[in-house]
Amino acid sequence: MAATTVPSAIAGPQRTKKQRVSKLGRYRARWGFIFISPWIIGFLAFTLFPMVASLYFTTLDLTPSTPELTKFVGLANWQHALFQDPDVPASFLKTLQLGLILVPLGTVFSLMLALLLNSKHVIGKNIFRTLFYMPYIFPGIATSIIWLGVFNENTGWVNMLIQNLTGLQVVGSQGLRWLADPSLIYPAFSIIALWGVGNSLLVNLAGL
Repeated sequence: MAATTVPSAIAGPQRTKKQRVSKLGRYRARWGFIFISPWIIGFLAFTLFPMVASLYFTTLDLTPSTPELTKFVGLANWQHALFQDPDVPASFLKTLQLGLILVPLGTVFSLMLALLLNSKHVIGKNIFRTLFYMPYIFPGIATSIIWLGVFNENTGWVNMLIQNLTGLQVVGSQGLRWLADPSLIYPAFSIIALWGVGNSLLVNLAGL
């Protein structure tokens, strides 16, 4: 039985169509890479490279004032930090305590906001959604500067508001030092964390 052959009149247009699709795919892929290249460059330069460099620096005995004396020590710094430095377990415990406070607080707060902004009785929902999400996209440096000013013991509006409402002397070096007093650092960080719940809010709204 003779083998079935595809007439050239049919095979030709099919090959041409495949070539056009392939060319279009390459064209789209090329422009896709061009559009995402700023993010790729930023990720490599400001995230991946610093992470790798930091990991490499942990294997060195490095003093910035005398870089010529730098020497490779391997895992000695890791060994000292994990088994000999008394501050590491304390820092780990404080981080764990902060996480146990911030994670449930942020989760519940963002869910409550999502339920509120998903209600049909709220007027201007889109405006409120935008306002609550905007702090999430602020640069970290700008956010830090803002909250350093808000919680400043001398000029911060939190201390001034408390003093005006209660009459207590909380402004000044003898007042409430939100970012320096260990007993106040957790409430301060909790307030700062609620400032950036925009991403969790967006996820909850999508789920609703």
